[in-house]
Amino acid sequence: MTTAPLLRLRPGPLAAVAAGLMGLAAAGLEPGDPGTEPELAPLPAGHPPLPAQDDDTRYLHGRELCARCHDASPNARALRAADGRDISPVHTLGGTVMQAAFVDPFFRAQLERERRHADGPEAARALEAECLRCHAPVAHHERTLAGREAPDLAEALTDAFVAEGVSCTVCHRIGPEGLGTPETWSGHPPMDREARLYGPYPEPFVGPMRVNTGYEVTYGPHMVLSSLCATCHTLETHHGEEAFLEQGAYLEWRNSVYSYEGQGVTDETRSCQACHMPDVGPTRLAHNPGGRDFPFLDERPEVRSHRIVGGNARLLDLLAAGGEALGAPGTPEQYRDTARATREQLQGRTAELALEDPRVEDGRLRAELRVTNRAGHKLPTGFPSRRVWLELEVEGPDGTWFHSGAPDVQGRVLPRERALREPHHQVLERADQVQVWERVAVDAAGEPTTRVGAMVGTRKDNRLLPLGWSPTGPDAARTGAVGAAAEDEDFAGGEDRVALSIPLPEGLAPGRHRIRARLHFQTMPPAWVDDLRGGTSPEEQGFVALFDGTPGTSEVLAETRGVVRVE
Repeated sequence: MTTAPLLRLRPGPLAAVAAGLMGLAAAGLEPGDPGTEPELAPLPAGHPPLPAQDDDTRYLHGRELCARCHDASPNARALRAADGRDISPVHTLGGTVMQAAFVDPFFRAQLERERRHADGPEAARALEAECLRCHAPVAHHERTLAGREAPDLAEALTDAFVAEGVSCTVCHRIGPEGLGTPETWSGHPPMDREARLYGPYPEPFVGPMRVNTGYEVTYGPHMVLSSLCATCHTLETHHGEEAFLEQGAYLEWRNSVYSYEGQGVTDETRSCQACHMPDVGPTRLAHNPGGRDFPFLDERPEVRSHRIVGGNARLLDLLAAGGEALGAPGTPEQYRDTARATREQLQGRTAELALEDPRVEDGRLRAELRVTNRAGHKLPTGFPSRRVWLELEVEGPDGTWFHSGAPDVQGRVLPRERALREPHHQVLERADQVQVWERVAVDAAGEPTTRVGAMVGTRKDNRLLPLGWSPTGPDAARTGAVGAAAEDEDFAGGEDRVALSIPLPEGLAPGRHRIRARLHFQTMPPAWVDDLRGGTSPEEQGFVALFDGTPGTSEVLAETRGVVRVE
């Protein structure tokens, strides 16, 4: 058996590409074994014979095709955990943000706003095609694989599988050529033109998939590499000849202790899939189309879930509440399950907050707060709306006498919310100062903007750098801090420190004073939602109504407490 070089990564719940992820060996059909003939099903309508395809056939299919063998069945042990839970890729992917990428109401509202402000019909069409590469990849790649022009929104809506967002055959049809290079970023994955799907396990048993779907399952070690995810999660937009890095999670990861690119495999190495596709234990990967186990397939160890857990629990709440009306592919319970898993990851494995040396000195409450980023990329990363901030509360015998950063019922934490101009702080002295770790993009006039199509530069980027980030590391010029954080000696790879120097108010009651600090995370801040409130499209109005009608403002990533004594 041959294995990929990255199989040497250490095993464990966060192992990047452990041997168990790929499987120790593919189960084979042993001659003479009784009952080993697979049940056959006809090819799906319109699918070509192997190996070639022509313009009159579909290259990409929806999940119903995959569900024939890769959805759990009551009559099979395959695709179930030891406790009987359904861990099949079809079921778990159904409750994810990725599969809801096209029906995502925040995306659709933003897209309508971008289209309205585009510089004419041609610019609007180009913008739609750019966004749909990642948000409607089935519709996009179905046309481009056939040699046709990329679809605009109206054309994408005619595709039968557009609502499935990032569906099974999209990711599994990506080939290895050029992964990790700029040519494959921004929604340009190297899609295989043959009727071939890649999987992460060596020596796959190819017969059942070939007969039942027309696809040839092929071992692809690249399926467990971060460069696969980079095809959509490294996004450059263009304004003339200038490229603007709208999202750079892969580049951030590449300049961290978790990267194996250029520095080899270490005990800390992890790929994107290691953290975002949790290990669900051993299971058989398929059953026959009749819903019963293939007798010749053994379990694979350390199978990874397709419940791809990110950080956008708020969007999952919206999908659970309004997904049916949006045409979302998952059920409310699936979205609620993924939201629970998302919050578990956010609250337990994303950040740490420590209060150091709290004391009263020279009439001031002094201390230092240390924030540690445990993610493999910036915190926050992804779409530029996201932010993290610090809430600080001090309570004495007579009650609370200092409170900053407390979100109201709409998630607002600053009187200057719409201005997007809160500076990076090294010292907090007043209640109207809030440390906000965020990216503030600007338009051609240098003004902060929430329109991606208008973004040409960055005024502020003090998002927490990943552990191990170095100014001499790869992509440092594109992933480093921008603005005051770049001059902050306490702002470094993996952490930031914020000093407290709060004057004690006159007449403060003596005794024990309790300090509580919380780290909040928000994916849809009020400034971004407010800029959609004036929109007249059904998408904008529908999103705002759903957002306002669904409880929730932020997630608490970490919390710490301390005590000082005032004499």
